[in-house]
Amino acid sequence: MENQITINKEFIDKLINENLEKIFGFAVKRTEDSVEAEDLMQDILLEVYKSYAKIKHYEGKEALLGWLWTVARYTYYKWLARKNKNSVIYIEGIGTEKLKSQVNIDEKIIKNEEYNFLRREISLLSKSYREVVVSYYVHDKKCSEIADEMDIPVTTVKWRLHEAKKMLKEKMKKMKNYTEKTYSPGRLTVIIQGTFISPYSNFYLKGQIKSLLKQNILLYAANKAVSIEDISIELGVPRVYLEEDIEALVSEDILKKVSKDKYRVNFLILSKESQRVIKPLLKECAETTSKNIVEILKKYNLKYVRYEKDFKRFMWIIFPKMLSDFFEEQTIYSEMPMRPHGNKWRMLGFEEEIFKEGQREFTVSKYPGIGLLEVINYEENANEKMLSEKEGKLYIKVVKNDVHINILNKDEEETAYRLLNKKIIKKQGENLKSNVTVFSKEEYGMLKKEIEVIKNMMDVNLFKRIWGNVLNELYKTSKTIDRKEIQEDACTLFDILQKYAVEYLKNNDLISVPKDENEFMDNIYFVIERIDENE
Repeated sequence: MENQITINKEFIDKLINENLEKIFGFAVKRTEDSVEAEDLMQDILLEVYKSYAKIKHYEGKEALLGWLWTVARYTYYKWLARKNKNSVIYIEGIGTEKLKSQVNIDEKIIKNEEYNFLRREISLLSKSYREVVVSYYVHDKKCSEIADEMDIPVTTVKWRLHEAKKMLKEKMKKMKNYTEKTYSPGRLTVIIQGTFISPYSNFYLKGQIKSLLKQNILLYAANKAVSIEDISIELGVPRVYLEEDIEALVSEDILKKVSKDKYRVNFLILSKESQRVIKPLLKECAETTSKNIVEILKKYNLKYVRYEKDFKRFMWIIFPKMLSDFFEEQTIYSEMPMRPHGNKWRMLGFEEEIFKEGQREFTVSKYPGIGLLEVINYEENANEKMLSEKEGKLYIKVVKNDVHINILNKDEEETAYRLLNKKIIKKQGENLKSNVTVFSKEEYGMLKKEIEVIKNMMDVNLFKRIWGNVLNELYKTSKTIDRKEIQEDACTLFDILQKYAVEYLKNNDLISVPKDENEFMDNIYFVIERIDENE
């Protein structure tokens, strides 16, 4: 007991005088205002004088200083509560327990989030717990006073305080994720394949998940079934603001209701970590398949090739068709599931943008009403058909006959200007000519037969081995989606596989690459009903 210090008023006066500057500094750092700091300091000193009478001695000077700063912190939180009673509640042991000597702006923001979250969670406590917590921590009442007011034993008050703190601590642990998602939301990109009934399209479907809130709902529900309350806590958004968006996602079959109050994403979403593994596997798959196709084409003597274009240019026509047919066949490209509005589609999602959108895609449009059976082009983010009906009709006219500019009426002149601007036709003197590869229906039929022969010569086992590695990684990504469903959704990876394949051909000088891509039309070809003999 040699270090025991007897407490009296003279001793407290001395303790305060020795630490007065530090107490004022404590107040200044927390209020950032000298006038308010003086008020806070006076409150601290008053609380010290009120409290010292309750103790008779302290074991050593360090313990006494610890008591002094405990009183200072406690008084500061009470001061905060009085200053802004609706925004700050301090419960010892929950939230920010220790104040740092310096508080930066970011810390203040996080602290405010903690206060707001704590206040909200107190409001969600049952009445019996909530009344005790508010009386004790907000109104600064003693347990005996609360017991008298509520007509319950003091032990019950203490028990309820103990249990309430346990519940609130658990909620505050979840709050850490809440603040992270609030300030750093994830982002979702998707690839969609399917057939749509007008006015619906894959662009309509992408529009349904354009908002950042919907994207984060889907990312959170990617690998587990979650309730609206779970989503609310995770994203820090009141459930009343979530319900309408969740209902909309369910109605489009993007989100699936798996039980009374649980939801899960209805398609596969690849995490950033999974994408880092799958990306090189897809590149390997694309490059291996491309090498196989090129080796066969160089050895095989095509019976039908329009040799006015050299082999590298002709690769733009034959390669995508071979690749798509082979991929579709080997990956067991099953029927697209029926979705709302009579549409059929599959979707694959990507957390963040490791696989970036905007890659060029091969698209096919059909205009059978005007004899233009297919228009195949390789473009970036196409959101409409390449030709209008008027443009298609004039193009057919240009292909079948030499069209002199002077014979066009005003309406046709405007249409021709648009086709020239799109570089689908070109001028030779005063005549208009096609600027893209054109096949008749019969010619294209012959070409497809040869493609089928070449495709059957490809190394299927090699492809299946590499594609199996991709599927195995996809299986690891989601434990909640059936393997068959994952296999079917994986077909949407063809867009990425195709992109990597074309990159491989370009890098190895196996396909023509123009200096000015605006002039590049080898990546488009048309199939028409027939071509006149004189053409």
